[in-house]
Amino acid sequence: MARAIRGAHAAGMRSALTLVLITGFAAFLPAELQADEAAPRPVPAELLAKLARTSAQFEAMMGKASFTVTGHMDNKEGTARVTMQGDRSKVEILKYVEDGQDKTEEAKKRAAERAREPRKARQSRDEVHMPFLASEQTNYDFWVGDVDAHDPTHMRVFFHAKVPAENRMNGSAWVDERSGELLTASVTASKTPAFIDYIRAKFEFGEQTSMGPAISKLSFDTAGGFLFVRKHYAGSATFASYELSP
Repeated sequence: MARAIRGAHAAGMRSALTLVLITGFAAFLPAELQADEAAPRPVPAELLAKLARTSAQFEAMMGKASFTVTGHMDNKEGTARVTMQGDRSKVEILKYVEDGQDKTEEAKKRAAERAREPRKARQSRDEVHMPFLASEQTNYDFWVGDVDAHDPTHMRVFFHAKVPAENRMNGSAWVDERSGELLTASVTASKTPAFIDYIRAKFEFGEQTSMGPAISKLSFDTAGGFLFVRKHYAGSATFASYELSP
């Protein structure tokens, strides 16, 4: 029984972390979803159209990008080179340290073993997309929040899933109203996997590519458990050295 509980909990945590990382999309939010205005302002249709275009461009870019990720989570830290191939990824471990000990070779072996495992068929609930994508916008409510006092072209846009789902999110993004490009995004899962209490993440889009802005930093915080077994994970990662395949 204990082994089954630990296994289910670990699977749920992996699913949670996958949701945070794959979204390509932290900070911590429930209070942000309480609108100050009695009647939230709708997002202009022109801006939603721009956001749909830049979101499609971002997802296309992420499908052909390679980049270096350096991050840490609790007592673990490391660096890897990630090469995206559509909805799949190739991970080359460059450095991995756990509890102060260099375990790079062990991590490389585990990564190689995972790469040889049969690929599971993806289901629709596994597909996570940007909420501003044209095909996703009907699944969300959007409203305008703050406007940057120093730059009125920078606007905060809130989004909230109409029907909660594991592959849909609630949160907000600071956007450039002129270009429709994202500056930062703070998200939380609208529905969490089993045994997960919450998933929260913040993305910064400070890297530039020929196809537009890319993620430069991610921070995340997730917790869950079963009965008296509780786990909490928090960490951050930086993304750099983007290259795009033809």
